[in-house]
Amino acid sequence: MGAFGSKSESRVRSVKEEIQEVPVVIYTTDYCNYCTRAKGILGMEGVHFTERNLTSVSQDIPNFSTYHRGLVELSGRVSVPQIFVCGKFLGGYDELENARAKLLHLILLKMGNTQAVIPKKPAISASSLKVLEEAQQAAVVMFTKDGCGYCTMAKDILNDEGIPYVEKNLSLKAKEDPDNFEKYMNGLINLTKSRTVPQIFLCGKFIGGCTDLNSSRSNLKLMLQNCSADGGKTLKPDWIEKHKI
Repeated sequence: MGAFGSKSESRVRSVKEEIQEVPVVIYTTDYCNYCTRAKGILGMEGVHFTERNLTSVSQDIPNFSTYHRGLVELSGRVSVPQIFVCGKFLGGYDELENARAKLLHLILLKMGNTQAVIPKKPAISASSLKVLEEAQQAAVVMFTKDGCGYCTMAKDILNDEGIPYVEKNLSLKAKEDPDNFEKYMNGLINLTKSRTVPQIFLCGKFIGGCTDLNSSRSNLKLMLQNCSADGGKTLKPDWIEKHKI
């Protein structure tokens, strides 16, 4: 092997070791909406994963640039999230969303890791269960707070598209039930893996915040067909029955 090949192999070695330690590894950065959405998908599907936050890693290891080049060489991408399943590069958020439709546990099996057989969904806490019940009360449920510009923008998008929604104002909830609010917030954060607002659920699934809503704007009504026959006004009876908690 030539000198170039040796250097390249050296760069990717540590990354290869990481992605082979556990079935699912996701590489992220701070302030990455698609990373948050990807983690939300994995969490909702009950798939355990290891996160490698490149923002934190860059401060923890002295040879980060070499490490990062190894990751880029292995995946062929510089964008995040970068998701590896059973030691193989799956892709980013879009590829994960596509894999979700085909059932993630089957993808794990096809990639040759028999120890990753149908991951068990982690036990959901009582506080997360309460939030999830609220998120499934309507086709579109949005968690907001007072003084949030992005919350207003998200509501404007839905109003402009003629899509009804249920708003859960966290500022109001904190005033109404201060003793239990922290527990409630922890339940929400555990579900979405996000601390920012708005947090938007569509057909009972977390889709992200205002930026994510806007990027999905042209497909919102099509997405709503999964759970609503009237553009979001009511939920389909069969959807309610299927998603009873």
